[in-house]
Amino acid sequence: MFTFSTKQLFLLIIIGIFALNALPGCDDDSSGSGKEEICDNEIDDDGDGHIDCDDQDCWDECEYTEICDNEIDDDGDGFVDCNDSDCADECEYTEICDNEIDDDGDDYIDCNDQDCIDHQACAEPQEEICDNEIDDDGDGDIDCDDTDCTDSEHCQSTPEICDNEIDDDGDGFVDCNDSDCADECEYTEICDNEIDDDGDDYIDCDDQDCIDHQACAEPQEEICDNEIDDDGDGDIDCD
Repeated sequence: MFTFSTKQLFLLIIIGIFALNALPGCDDDSSGSGKEEICDNEIDDDGDGHIDCDDQDCWDECEYTEICDNEIDDDGDGFVDCNDSDCADECEYTEICDNEIDDDGDDYIDCNDQDCIDHQACAEPQEEICDNEIDDDGDGDIDCDDTDCTDSEHCQSTPEICDNEIDDDGDGFVDCNDSDCADECEYTEICDNEIDDDGDDYIDCDDQDCIDHQACAEPQEEICDNEIDDDGDGDIDCD
């Protein structure tokens, strides 16, 4: 059997230590570049494929506010750099576009000055779309709560049609089972007049003919933002 002398064993240990030191070490920097990402120079400094605020190294430093000199719509509001009102303090405008003063002395004030043609303060307000749950015109009112939508078809209550097997007014009762159809439909038992109309000794909701009638249903709680008279009392939502 082959055996090592003490001297040979010592030499093997020394060679092993040198071999281990020659191996590449670990680095917390996944890019391997050893460089730190600078968060506002539009360069991938650390070489990880992510630039500035898109690099997670910058997430603590970056807030998605408008940077006023990078030709990027950083805050996503459609206005870039000095055309964004967020940059009013940082940018020097020839004409200040929302102070009612002729700052540049050309006899044109604010949005009437061509210097302001692309400025946020001079943008045309959007029209309110009445069924998208967005405050399109920025006045604080959404969809049918906005007076601009008063005449919109989306904001009109639909009456119950009594012979089409559809819940037209969305209250959960169809055709002649909806109280709105009381005058139009002929019931054997009228379900809310306290009279035994069909002579079977059962009156109104005690009569099985009325089991599905709206007048005999458990009252629902009014939901205040769905444009439906949930509890069937004739008043809708905030009314």
